[in-house]
Amino acid sequence: MRWSTLPERHRCGMLAALLCCASAVASAQNTGSIRGRVTDAGTGRAIADVSVTLTGTRLGAVTNTAGDYSMTAVPTGTYEIAGRRIGYGRSARPVLVGAGTDVRADLALKVTASTLDAVVVTGTAGDVEKRTLGNSITQLDVADLTSKTTVNNVTEVLQSKTPGLTLLPNSGTPGAAAEFRIRGAGSLVGYNPVIYIDGVRYNNASLGNFNPTGTLGATGGQAQSTQVTSALNLISPQDIESIEVLKGPAAATLYGAEAANGVIQIITKKGSRGNQNARFSVHGETGVNRRAVQMQDNYTLCDAARMAASGTYPGCVGLPLNTLLTQNPFRDDPRVLRNGQIRKYNAAVRGGA
Repeated sequence: MRWSTLPERHRCGMLAALLCCASAVASAQNTGSIRGRVTDAGTGRAIADVSVTLTGTRLGAVTNTAGDYSMTAVPTGTYEIAGRRIGYGRSARPVLVGAGTDVRADLALKVTASTLDAVVVTGTAGDVEKRTLGNSITQLDVADLTSKTTVNNVTEVLQSKTPGLTLLPNSGTPGAAAEFRIRGAGSLVGYNPVIYIDGVRYNNASLGNFNPTGTLGATGGQAQSTQVTSALNLISPQDIESIEVLKGPAAATLYGAEAANGVIQIITKKGSRGNQNARFSVHGETGVNRRAVQMQDNYTLCDAARMAASGTYPGCVGLPLNTLLTQNPFRDDPRVLRNGQIRKYNAAVRGGA
């Protein structure tokens, strides 16, 4: 059939089809494709769910369980292709895409601790970024601290390392719990902060001779100090990964009215993904607490009154009048005072596959 004999509507349809084919061919000649595989830089294993993007464009892909990805219809030109995944550092490399070419671009990611732009829920409608939050949040990297210096308990970890947190010892008694003050002492319900360990509320009430913050409640707005041992110090700093101290009033919207005095979050160490070599550590301490106080002697004179009261002063029985008696029970009786032996041992083994 000749072109001149075709109906008008058939001519228009054929022209449109020819134009579409020509456009598709021209587009294919100006584009290429990128494919590759994302692996762990340390182990060489494939990494799934990695976001692979071309910097400066909206083109991207996500790796499958085998670590493979592919991008099609990529305009010709030079780009930077980058891979990102939580728990790994960013990896990027340049790539040149030619017309009708299939470019191979593999990426290797290194395991690293990623610092994200934290989002904090304040209890109000919606959430806010940590950097825009009006409340002060202090985070201590306890794992790094214990690797560089020697700390014996949680109190030593917090002492002089957290701005706005004051630790006041109740007395000079060794091992006595210190008082924690985050937002001052002007409160009708005391000033003890709320303590959480891995999201579980830690009981800050008195447990016999143990009390985490060194106080025993409050009466009339005044805290009652006690010379008790800190139960919070029963947690080994070697088991803690980080400690967060929240000092803003918004904590009350999450943890209740008691949190108006501040919140202390203790996050313990947990296992991490990836191939880890077996490690072990042994730590030992020994020492002696020697009595350095001079023990004074006691003196008693067996006068007539004491000689008559033989039941009260049996030591004067049978002795001449005005005999001078001397005794030092703290020195002579080893059950009263003695040198204290201190021994501390710690062994740890970690590993994984």
